Amino acid sequence: MEKNRHDQAKEECKYALDGSCENCSLPEGETCPYEETAGMEKTDALAAPSDYTVIIHNDNYTPHQFVTIILHDIFNKTNEDALKIANEAAAKGKTVVGTYIYDIGLSKIINAMGIAKDMGFPLKLSLEENKSEIL
Repeated sequence: MEKNRHDQAKEECKYALDGSCENCSLPEGETCPYEETAGMEKTDALAAPSDYTVIIHNDNYTPHQFVTIILHDIFNKTNEDALKIANEAAAKGKTVVGTYIYDIGLSKIINAMGIAKDMGFPLKLSLEENKSEIL
């Protein structure tokens, strides 16, 4: 007879040293906290979240000072770094603001562009996934 996931998890439970598991006497319909790990090797781990690069684009309309304030207040850049990033965007057309996980980067972009829009500026920021090379 094939074992169900709960029985398999019970056998693999690191707390069931003697083959018994106090957590496996759950009423039917409740999920054993060890069930989801059944069959996983101990070396299995969650993958690190992908990194994304936030890019700021020069638009020739948004004031330089406003850009530095956004970089300082939303992206937590020092005044010196904010000025360098703003100058580089103006000179090259776009530049990297920073690297963040997706949700954080997107949140910062939405916040910055929302403030810019409210102020009447066409500030543009974009998010690009970093492609990591596997060796």
